[in-house]
Amino acid sequence: MAAAKGNKTLGSLGFLRHWSRGIPAHIAHHLAMTVVLPTMFWACPAWWTGTPMVTATLSTTYNSIARWITGLPLNTRISNLLTLAQLPPLEAYLDYLSLRYAIRLHFLPSHHALGPPQATPNISPSLAGLHRLYNLSKNLVMGKLKNRTSISSAEGVPITPSPNPDETTRPQKLHEQWLESQGNHTIIC
Repeated sequence: MAAAKGNKTLGSLGFLRHWSRGIPAHIAHHLAMTVVLPTMFWACPAWWTGTPMVTATLSTTYNSIARWITGLPLNTRISNLLTLAQLPPLEAYLDYLSLRYAIRLHFLPSHHALGPPQATPNISPSLAGLHRLYNLSKNLVMGKLKNRTSISSAEGVPITPSPNPDETTRPQKLHEQWLESQGNHTIIC
C-alpha cells in the first residue's frame, strides 16, 4: 500500500519534471521530501520491521522517485542514483523515521494515552513495528540525566545551572517540568 501511494503521488507530479522545460532538480528533491515521501511512509513506525520483503516492495518506488529527481536513465546504478538524488538508503531513512517517532513517544506527558515503547511479549506478532520501536530506542533515555552545571573560568560569564543538579529526575519528568514552566500562550514546535 505504501509503494502504491508513493507511485500515485509521484504520478501526479511526474509532468513537472520534463527533460527540456521542467522544474530543476533541487525543486524536484524538495517536492519528493515534502510531498511524495511523507505520503509513501505515512505511519511507517507501525509497519516498518526491517525485513527484506518490505524493502524489496518499497525500493522500486523509492528508486523511481530518485530517478524522477535526477532525470537519469534506467541503467544508472542505484548507489549512484541515490547519491545524485541526495536521498539516503531506504533502510536508513525508515529507521530514522521510526527512531524519531520512538523518541517523541519517550517525551510524551505521563497522562498521554500513548507511552514510551515497551518490551511486552503479549503484543500481537502482526504489530512487529512496535517491537522494532522498542529495540531502536531502548538505550536512549532509560537512565537518569547527569548534572550538567557549566563551570566557567572566564570573567563575566555566569555559571549555567543544570536542570537536573541532583541527578534524580528522569528525562520525561524533566521535559514535563520544562513544558509547565512556559507561559500560557507559548507555541512549542
